[in-house]
Amino acid sequence: MKKIVLILVTVILMSSFVFAQGAAYNLGTMQKDKVIEVEPGKSATTKIYFYNIFGNRITHVKLNVEEAPEGWGIEINPELHNVTLNVTGVIIHVEENLYTIPCSMDKDWCPTNDTTPREGVEYLTASGVDGKVPAKYVTITVHAPSGTPLWKEYPLKITATANWYGEAGMVALSQQRDFDYTIKTVMKEYTEQIVEEKKGNNWICIGVLIGIVVITLIILLIKKRKTKSWKKRKY
Repeated sequence: MKKIVLILVTVILMSSFVFAQGAAYNLGTMQKDKVIEVEPGKSATTKIYFYNIFGNRITHVKLNVEEAPEGWGIEINPELHNVTLNVTGVIIHVEENLYTIPCSMDKDWCPTNDTTPREGVEYLTASGVDGKVPAKYVTITVHAPSGTPLWKEYPLKITATANWYGEAGMVALSQQRDFDYTIKTVMKEYTEQIVEEKKGNNWICIGVLIGIVVITLIILLIKKRKTKSWKKRKY
């Protein structure tokens, strides 16, 4: 009889734990941001964290861009790559972005008060957990095309698929989790400008109009004098 226990730590920080036939499968995640702000023509980054403190099997994670604005560049680092595994004497080849080692297999991945910096690792605070949780992470980079309108919102969805392998290298369990974002185009540097016509330009326009009127009147007066002069000569 399988027993499934789902533990929700917070809205953003989540950990699922599945126990089946002596194997404990754990996918712990934390989404750093829900909103990504980016300027047109520039890039912005965010992170998704992964940890494994309740399981006893390695969690293999593969990420995919499920939804993104058309024409935008979305990068995930570490990139998807091939890994060779030896699962109970069976050699298999899989694709993944990263894997998390359970605390039961390696104490370096257990909650700790020692937060000495480690490459590719950050420490998280989880409700109900003593100490900081060491976690791996992926970096999501968003590239906004030049000319993208300011102050608009766009949806982005990243899907993570976690796999656990069992006998004969077969997938014993698979689980998906979606990470939804709102991308906002912004201008981060504050600017302010009064947009109106300069008074000097108004006076120039008035001066030009007056000049046109004066020239027109002069031309009319000259024509009128010529007409009178011609009539006198006729008589």
